[in-house]
Amino acid sequence: RNRIAMLERVPDADVIHGDMLICNAQLEPQSHNIGEDWSARPEALVAALFQRNVIADGGSLISMRAYARAGFYGDAFPKGHDYHLWSRLALRAKFVYDAGVGYLWRWHGTNMGLGGGKNPYADCHRRIVLEMWTQYDKRLLFPDVLWEQVPAEQPDALSALLMAERLVREEAWADAERFAHLAATLGLTDATKMADALACEADQRGAASGAHSHKPAVSQ
Repeated sequence: RNRIAMLERVPDADVIHGDMLICNAQLEPQSHNIGEDWSARPEALVAALFQRNVIADGGSLISMRAYARAGFYGDAFPKGHDYHLWSRLALRAKFVYDAGVGYLWRWHGTNMGLGGGKNPYADCHRRIVLEMWTQYDKRLLFPDVLWEQVPAEQPDALSALLMAERLVREEAWADAERFAHLAATLGLTDATKMADALACEADQRGAASGAHSHKPAVSQ
């Protein structure tokens, strides 16, 4: 799909994105990922990106202004580099949705770890989530929480617990355990059982794979 017509209508757009078809190895469509307009809701985009990549990279039109603000794709992210870029740009760029498929993403065993292999995107997504934790206000990352009703001494503990739950979805067991432990340390005693369970899970997964767990510093 040609995005130039949309750029002519919205010349201050920084990123023009659309829809994507996920296909199998034979390029047969399996699912249709429909985009959403975030142009007037940058804070909502932050929250959405904290959960998953919601912007199609292929077929998107990206202005040089966007790269000037957030930098180019990171060499440290061989997979998920587009997601990493969006996560840095969310509050710095105008994302405009242009309906229509602009990209066919072919999933197969080699590029997605299908059929029992390890998903090569998993570690990159884990690192993006951890980076967003340090970059954004926790109220942006967890907008569904009624923060004004949270006791004054508990926001940091609650956000740490929610972060642990988010990392569980990435199967980042060791990282999730550390955030659950932080929540317990900050006063959420109920998080102790979760931290213990996650520590066991991390140990079991590490023993099975022979891998060492990731242990970055946890900041509030």
